[in-house]
Amino acid sequence: MRLELREDLLVEKVEVFLVEANLLRSVAASKDRNYVKRPIVFVNIQGEGVQGFGECASLEFPFYTSEYALGSFGVIRDMFLPDIAKKLRNRWNLEGIGSCLNKYVDHQMAKSAVEMAFIDAALKKKGQSLKTALGVAKDEVKPGAVIGRCGSIQETLDEVELATSQGYERVKLKIEPGYDTEVARQVRVSYPQTEIYLDANGSYETLSQALEAFTPMDDFGITLIEQPFSPDEIVLSTRLCGHIATPICLDESLTSPAMARTLIELGACDIVSAKVGRLGGITQVLKLHDYCEEMGVKGWIGGTFSSSLGRCVDIVCAGLEYFSLSSDIALPFRGLDISENDLLEIVDGNVRVPNNVGLGQEFSQDCFGSKIIAKHDVSLKV
Repeated sequence: MRLELREDLLVEKVEVFLVEANLLRSVAASKDRNYVKRPIVFVNIQGEGVQGFGECASLEFPFYTSEYALGSFGVIRDMFLPDIAKKLRNRWNLEGIGSCLNKYVDHQMAKSAVEMAFIDAALKKKGQSLKTALGVAKDEVKPGAVIGRCGSIQETLDEVELATSQGYERVKLKIEPGYDTEVARQVRVSYPQTEIYLDANGSYETLSQALEAFTPMDDFGITLIEQPFSPDEIVLSTRLCGHIATPICLDESLTSPAMARTLIELGACDIVSAKVGRLGGITQVLKLHDYCEEMGVKGWIGGTFSSSLGRCVDIVCAGLEYFSLSSDIALPFRGLDISENDLLEIVDGNVRVPNNVGLGQEFSQDCFGSKIIAKHDVSLKV
C-alpha cells in the first residue's frame, strides 16, 4: 500500500514547538513508571494557503524507547528540518523528505512528526482526507481503554467499571510480576463480556516467571499479552509463544516494519502492535500493514498519550483492513490538558473514522499556544 502524494508543496514557513502538557489522568505502567507530564513536540509546515501539523510521540523521559521530547525537539530543530530545507529548498515532497530522514539512524518518533506535518499540508492542498488517501473503507473502529497499574485489584476493577461506563468494550490492563494472574482473573470474572488485553511493558525477566503467571490465563479468554519481555529478548518471546495458548503481541521490539516481519517469521509473536510514532510515520505503518496481509497476522494500533491530532491519525490507521483488532484510542476525557476541538465519542462501542480534509482533525497553534516553552523557525531558501 502506498500513499500517493507526488506533487511538490511550495513551503513558505516551518516551525517546531515544544509544548508543556499534562495527562488529564495519570497512567502507571510497570517498572515504577508513572506518566503525568506529557511534553510534546509539534511541527508546523505552511505554504500555498494551507498549513499542516505533525505530532511527536516521544515522552518526557526515554523509558518507552530511547527518544524523549526535549531530545526530539533538538534533533528536529537542528538536523531534520535544516537538512530538508537545504536539500529541497522551498519545494518539499514526500519522497524527498523521506530520503533526507532515512539517512539518520533511529529517532523514529521525530521523523514521524515531520512526515505527519507534510502529509497534513499536502492532503489539504489536494483537498483530500487521510481516510480517502489510504483507502480506508471502514466508517467506524472499536476503541480500547488503557488501565494503568493500580494500587490494588479493587482499584483496577473500579477503573474498568469507569471505562465500560464510558462506552469502552475493550480494556488493556498494565501488569507486572506479582500483579498479573489474579488481577486478570478478577477482571474476567467481574466483566465476562469485556475484551481484555494485558500489557507487561517488558517487565518479566525469565521464561519460568512468565509461564507461572501466564499459563493459568489460557482459561481466561485473554485476547493477547503484550511485550512480556524486554525488547531484545527475542528468544524468550519465541519460547513463550510455544508454551501458552494466549497470543503474544510485541510492541517495543518492533522498531521497524522489517524487524516486525523478522520477528513474525521467527515465531516470536502472534500479533503486532503498530504505533505510528515508534515505526517512523504513516508510510512505515502502511508497510507493516502490508506485511500483516502477506503473512496472515493480525495487528492493531497502539496509543502513545496523543493529542487529538495524533489520535485522529491512529483512528484512521486503525481502519486499515488488517489492523482488525481493537486499538488503543484515548478519547478527550482521557487525553491532554491542551485546548482541543475534539468531538470524538463512543457510540455503540465504536468511534467514527474522521474524514475531514488533511489528517482529519482541525488543529492550530491556538490549541497549545499558552503552553509553548520553546519555539524555532526554520530558515528556507527559495
